[in-house]
Amino acid sequence: MFSDDYRYYLWKTIHIFVYIVQQIIRSYNGIKTNIQYSFNKSTKSDKIQIDECKQLCDKIPKHIVLILGERQLDFSSISNFIFWASLADIKCISIYDYTGAFLAKRQRFLKYLETEKNLFYDPSTKNIGHGSVVYKNGVQHSMSLNILDPRQSKFQMSELCKGIARSGEPTHQLNVNSIDRIMSESEQYVSDPELGLYFDDVCCTYGLLPWQLRLTEFFHVQFYSTINVTHFLDALCSYSKCEQRFGK
Repeated sequence: MFSDDYRYYLWKTIHIFVYIVQQIIRSYNGIKTNIQYSFNKSTKSDKIQIDECKQLCDKIPKHIVLILGERQLDFSSISNFIFWASLADIKCISIYDYTGAFLAKRQRFLKYLETEKNLFYDPSTKNIGHGSVVYKNGVQHSMSLNILDPRQSKFQMSELCKGIARSGEPTHQLNVNSIDRIMSESEQYVSDPELGLYFDDVCCTYGLLPWQLRLTEFFHVQFYSTINVTHFLDALCSYSKCEQRFGK
């Protein structure tokens, strides 16, 4: 039988080996993606690539949520996702940071979005985390933008329970449709996202919208150093090919 010390060092060696292999694979995928992007960038604009992708996809999500976990994204990467989503005619995009730090930097980010991407944020009168993004010239369509944090998710569920209690509706008559109706009447309401993008190695929702994630497909965005439009296109293609769970 092996001693405890031997098993410990054997386990540590295997762990280090697996970690090194993971880093090599991640680096390879990142370099490969950046090379592909550099090649396409020299011949095609982001809009052309997205238009071509839309023609090949059977379906495009109406609502995308970016889940900011341990691996945080900079303003440039987040604004790029918003810009690409607008080019893909996606109607809604949400940004969720479980730490709540992004909500504190909201004004700086919106200024960056307007300066770098020519996108103007029109805040909602109901909640500071909700509004619409439009091009400054006002010609192209608007897109809803939600900035979420865990407190909002908990508050929404709390308000839902209070609404059910005030309505006096018998609990045995509650079902998915009735809860959806009550939630949709809330000022805090956020529609169900069809596609969730996460950037950590492990898929974790960090308490994001527990009710609305019933049909969400999650896609891991792997990147080496920078995020480019290829990552966004891969997510759209993966979503188009997937079979919706519909609660299964």
